[in-house]
Amino acid sequence: MALAFPDLEHTARETIACDYFIDALAEPDLALKVRERSPNSLDEALRIALQLEVWRRDVERVRHEPLKGKAREVSKTESSVEKALKKRVAELQEEVARMKARERSAAESRKLEKGSETEKNSASKLNTQVTRQEDRPNQAAASSFVCWGCGESGHVIRECPNKTAGGKYKTGPPKQVRPIDSKVPDSLVQIYQKLNSH
Repeated sequence: MALAFPDLEHTARETIACDYFIDALAEPDLALKVRERSPNSLDEALRIALQLEVWRRDVERVRHEPLKGKAREVSKTESSVEKALKKRVAELQEEVARMKARERSAAESRKLEKGSETEKNSASKLNTQVTRQEDRPNQAAASSFVCWGCGESGHVIRECPNKTAGGKYKTGPPKQVRPIDSKVPDSLVQIYQKLNSH
């Protein structure tokens, strides 16, 4: 503009530049809207044109994407969030169920252990009672016992009738029984020894 109109004032040159710029716009609707704003300089006309261009593109984008589509997108995103939350809730419920099952099984095993302990205790009591009863020989079994003190059958040494007040017996011990303090003849002792030789 300075080269084309060197003799004109600056304000006149700006007005002519705005008019040429607005006429050069490809869209007549955009040019009309820029003229309605009545820009004073070329920079102001450019700023208004760029602003209107951005607004027009935004309006066209909204026209191609109706509001229902946006609502659907929002509902889709909400449904995806809901699905994720439901999935997480289901996982947590499964974990709680597993923990409850583990607690139940631990309680049952504790009950079984207590039951087995009581059964063991009762069984051991029964066993001790049975062994005590077995320790007391009845009359039929007593006849098969042989006294180690006098050698007669029918009683044991602690109930021996042949025992005197001094702790000795009227009759001696049976032949197959030796007193503890007696020595064993050398002919009855046999020692086997095996040496590992390499």
